[in-house]
Amino acid sequence: MEATELIEKLLDMNEGAIEMALDGLPDEQFNEAPTTETNHIGWILWHKTRVEDAVIAHVSGGSQVWTDGGWGEKFGVDPAPNNIGLGHSLETVHAIKPSKAGLSEYAKAVREKTKAALKTISPEELDKEIPDFIPNQTIRAGELLGRALLIDNVMHSGQVMYLRGYYTGFGWLPF
Repeated sequence: MEATELIEKLLDMNEGAIEMALDGLPDEQFNEAPTTETNHIGWILWHKTRVEDAVIAHVSGGSQVWTDGGWGEKFGVDPAPNNIGLGHSLETVHAIKPSKAGLSEYAKAVREKTKAALKTISPEELDKEIPDFIPNQTIRAGELLGRALLIDNVMHSGQVMYLRGYYTGFGWLPF
């Protein structure tokens, strides 16, 4: 199995866990933070999707679904391509309240683009040094994909699953 195939497989498995966590979650809890000092599920998933969109565009040299589809305007959020949630104040976090349906549509478009891009990235390209999102640093493309699409994705998905259990109790996970 190629590295990019493994990344795609793991992203799909992670997305399945997110779908289970969201199944039956009341809409009002999607954008409700448990405290004024924490993130809510809608923002976490928006951020996770924005990172995937920005990183896959950066690594593949393509454009972002965010800008191509006018998603900033649809969500009433700063449409800048670098608006991925890093450095957001809690005020900004709490102001971003995507609908489950809208975020699902955006995430589906991003995942389709991710899968298409992963099919075009060669093992040699994964070893190529590219500018990192951290200023004045470079990183190998494969390491950026691993950090941003796998580690970051799984950590945020765990946060969503924890919040789901916090709101509704145990029982949403079928095994």
